[in-house]
Amino acid sequence: MNRHGLTRDIPEAVKRTVRQASRGGCVICGKLPYTYEHFDPPYEDALEHRPDGIALLCPNHQQERTAGRLTVEAVRRARANPYNENNQPVWPTHFTGRNMRLNLFGNMVEGPSVGFAINEQVVFGMKAPNDATGLWLMTGSFCDPSGRETLRFIDNEVITNNGAWDVTLEGQMLTVRSGPRVIVAQVGFHPENNLIAIDRLDMRLGNGHFINGTPTGIAIQGPQLKLVIEGISGSYASGNAFCYGPASTGQFSTLSVNDPRLGTFQDWILHT
Repeated sequence: MNRHGLTRDIPEAVKRTVRQASRGGCVICGKLPYTYEHFDPPYEDALEHRPDGIALLCPNHQQERTAGRLTVEAVRRARANPYNENNQPVWPTHFTGRNMRLNLFGNMVEGPSVGFAINEQVVFGMKAPNDATGLWLMTGSFCDPSGRETLRFIDNEVITNNGAWDVTLEGQMLTVRSGPRVIVAQVGFHPENNLIAIDRLDMRLGNGHFINGTPTGIAIQGPQLKLVIEGISGSYASGNAFCYGPASTGQFSTLSVNDPRLGTFQDWILHT
């Protein structure tokens, strides 16, 4: 705690307000992960965790602030007009090797690219870099329980839609929420094992179909459709690993579903 007895435990409601005001990334550069930086006043002088005196800063800019190379006024201006207000942040990853593993509720797919796709739309996938110095590229889309798109990746560019209530990347866990205690998706990143685990999924497509994770797999159900995917594992060098219906995408060693009743990507999203 600081000299006024204020602990470093920022209340969750304050954190949420700061994340939303900072547009979910460092106010200077937009990058994740981030820290909660008390800039006005500095933490050692703070009497309370006041949201308008806290900003999200990436580790690099947090160090610059600590060293005095980043002024309070610069942080204040950036918080008022955060980087992610008008830009799409690039999410760095730190995976190595040529093969990635995806654990989708007990279904394990392995290859130089892995994913879960429906009707050519990637719910979540990751592609190997083109060369040894490149980055793994994430692609995917999550809808909330009402059918509104909340979070979309396009090759590591993270697009957080206005409908997203809260998106966090803390430690190794990405969590997407559509409301208080309403989790749309949780994805764990484990670079030490080149493993991504989709630990939770609760989506409703705009056309009335539901996608849910179960203890043993994925359930997709809606108008005239009830499909359960479980007990699948394998390693594929390229192309589609497992398909229900025709191959959905050639980009990933993927667990793929293709059914006309699920519609196109435009059918997924509620347009309001």
